Amino acid sequence: MPPFIGMILAAALAFGGCGGSEDAASVDASRAAMAKILYQVRAALPNARMGDPQGYDSENLYEAVDGMAGYYIDAGFVRLARCEWRPADSKDDACLAMDLFDMGSPLGALDLLADSRTDKTVYAAIGNEAHWTDEMLELRTGRYYVKLVPHPGGAALKPLMKAVAEALVKAAPPGPADEALVSPLPADKMVPHSAAYVAKEFLGREFLSNVREAAYEAGGKRVRLFLMATDSPEKARAVFMAWKELVPPSSATERDLANMFTSSEEDVGATLVAHHGKFLVGAIGDPATARPLLESFLRHLE
Repeated sequence: MPPFIGMILAAALAFGGCGGSEDAASVDASRAAMAKILYQVRAALPNARMGDPQGYDSENLYEAVDGMAGYYIDAGFVRLARCEWRPADSKDDACLAMDLFDMGSPLGALDLLADSRTDKTVYAAIGNEAHWTDEMLELRTGRYYVKLVPHPGGAALKPLMKAVAEALVKAAPPGPADEALVSPLPADKMVPHSAAYVAKEFLGREFLSNVREAAYEAGGKRVRLFLMATDSPEKARAVFMAWKELVPPSSATERDLANMFTSSEEDVGATLVAHHGKFLVGAIGDPATARPLLESFLRHLE
């Protein structure tokens, strides 16, 4: 057996799990792919030492994420590999903890990382998207979501964080661009780092799932467009009516009563909602700005 393949299989066995509710073939494929990624990262960093990885699937994920297992599973979680990195010449206990999540698809990875964005996020040009904070570097590359956390915190391990992240992106190349992930939302004038995906309970509503969204600038104001694809026009209309009945419209013009309504909620703001074919679509923001943008998008869907 070639040494390369042997090391991959050894790594796969090192963090083999007990198997969860996912399709067994998918879990096995994920385990092998993640073992190969870790081997390639280790080979690319001769000045760093990687500890033995531990593996988690949906059955034992709760052991690793302290009450957050459902959050990851809802987003498409398949497998987690956890390990520690240290500089090769390190003589103390400082280490870099790495969590490598296989989220099943680039959308699953986007679901997680989009949640962590704030107005103060510092972005790094690593993978599809990467965030620097005082406490960690987190990123997504293709279907993988990654957290790198130094222990103890501080700047000393920052070069190692960057080196591990860049090696990982080479081993697990970035997937589609944001614009492709949230298509058919328009790519033109999309605000950078605003594309997002919510697998379940968009805006806290149980009937809103697999929703794509992004922000746009229009007239000096920012508007969020969102889209949910359903199985049929009948399903889209049913979701539309369920939302309309739950949240009384704040305005009701003749046109609103047909296929669009406007609502206003304290924790969301003004929201225009419409259905078109098999899509439920909407815009969140100043109605005078949001309505022309939404109507233009609806024409684009025709």
